[in-house]
Parts: sequence; C-alpha cells; structure tokens
Amino acid sequence: MKEVFGILGVALTALSLVPYAVAMWRRRVKPHAFSWFLWGLNNAVVCAAQAVSGAGAGLWTAAAAGLCCFAIAFYGLRFGEKNITRADWAVFVSALFALALWPLTRQPVWSVALITLVDFMGFIPTVRKSWHAPYDEVLSSFALGGAGFFFAVLALENPVFVNYCYPVTVMVLNTVFVGILLYRRRIVGRMAAA
Repeated sequence: MKEVFGILGVALTALSLVPYAVAMWRRRVKPHAFSWFLWGLNNAVVCAAQAVSGAGAGLWTAAAAGLCCFAIAFYGLRFGEKNITRADWAVFVSALFALALWPLTRQPVWSVALITLVDFMGFIPTVRKSWHAPYDEVLSSFALGGAGFFFAVLALENPVFVNYCYPVTVMVLNTVFVGILLYRRRIVGRMAAA
C-alpha cells in the first residue's frame, strides 16, 4: 500500500505542474525564480536525507517535486519575477548553508530541520509578490502539491523526524498559501468592484 501512496504523491505533484505550466505558457503567471530554485534544492536535499533514513516510497514525491521546482525556476529566470531583494538573497544563502550542514554534522536531521525552515523562508518572496498580485500564482498547483505531500506522508516507511518533518511542513505551507491567495483574491475583487 505504501507504494500506491507513493505513486499517488508523485502523480499529484506532476499534475500540480500542468495548470502552472499552462499559465506560464500563456504568460499569466510570473514565478519567482528564487523561491522555485530554493524549493527544488530543498526537495533534493530532503530526498537524499529520506533515502538515508529509509523513507521508501515516501521520498518519491520529494524527488518529483524537486524536478518540477527546478523546471519552473529555470523558466522563471527568463520570464518570471525580476524583483530580487536582499531578503531573497538571505534565504538563498541560508539554503546553501543548510546544504553544508549535513556533511559538517554527519546528521541529516539538522539539514532537514534547516531545510524546512529555509523552505518556509523561501515562501516569503512568493507570498510578498502574491500579496500584491494574487492572480500571478496558480492556486490549483499549490493545492495539488499539498495533496501530493499528504500522500507522501502516508507512503513513508520509517517513522522518524527526518522523514516526516519536511513533507508535513510543505503540506501545511501549501494549504496556508492557498488560503492567502483566496483571501487576497477576494479583497482585490472587492476593491475592483467598488
């Protein structure tokens, strides 16, 4: 059954990219390249840590999400948001530090904990951008991505912090971000109607 949940996690993660890719193709969304690159990097590190920690089929979603995030990041470099702030650079440097932390401590748990924090901080540029332009992100992509990580959690084979921390956090962050987008779209819609 774990493999079925793993496949569902990957399928939903891949499916989450479809509406985003269509919106990017139509130039309706402008992904923030820093956020998407960080999320790709974070997923790659978590995938490696989960492999070492025996996550089994639960790591498949992080692998798929990492590939999807890198693809969007590369698109974002050319056609995405160009407003890169000092805070964006600080988050980027933090992610690089998290990468170095695992080899230094020889403990994947510290890297995963820091990566999870960096993932949260990686949302800051996208939330900042989306607060002002809530229609520049594809709500269904984040909802499906969150659902993909729900199945990733169900697919995990070894119940340790390293395996659960990141997917649970991504699931929560995506859900909160969907809520923010819905709230801001409602506000912007009311302002436009007034």
